[in-house]
Amino acid sequence: MNDDKDKPRATCPVCFGTYALRAKAGAMVVGLHGYRRPGTGELRGQCPGVGFAPWELSKEGAEAYAATIDDNERRAVDALRATETSDRVVVWTYERSGDAYRPTTITLDGAVTVDETGPGVPYRQARQARSAKAGLVAWQRVHVDTVAKAAKVAQRRKAVEVTEAQAVVDFWRSERVRMSDAITAWVPRALT
Repeated sequence: MNDDKDKPRATCPVCFGTYALRAKAGAMVVGLHGYRRPGTGELRGQCPGVGFAPWELSKEGAEAYAATIDDNERRAVDALRATETSDRVVVWTYERSGDAYRPTTITLDGAVTVDETGPGVPYRQARQARSAKAGLVAWQRVHVDTVAKAAKVAQRRKAVEVTEAQAVVDFWRSERVRMSDAITAWVPRALT
């Protein structure tokens, strides 16, 4: 049952989608959106525009979000540099004897170190995480029976990690342009 269908709707100042408004301290603000609800039922994340006045009435939410972009881009660039200069990757390898995945460090020249200090992640839990696409980027079966194979796995994984890190940097750079253009062009409008 959706209680938002009868509420007034307006534009989010960050994602520019149309969402129900809710009352907050006597003012109308953009309601909850931009979240995920994984299999456990709780809400994860939300759009940064939640809780701000709608775009039609104020650009404050867009300005608050724009103020975070420089820090986010700087962190993304630092992560990209660290990924590019790293000589190792960490993948989760499956070991049959213990029926668990373990964090495994593989250097680019093929040296393999399995972290056996903890209990690992049980196979069933890892399989569920993979099927739920829970953001665990390196859950994979990796059989590194030779140094050459280990080096190849590490090189491929590093290429993926560098590409992913570059995509995050590109995202924050495009966000800067998008928000700057929107804030510059903003004019107040009446809610419809």
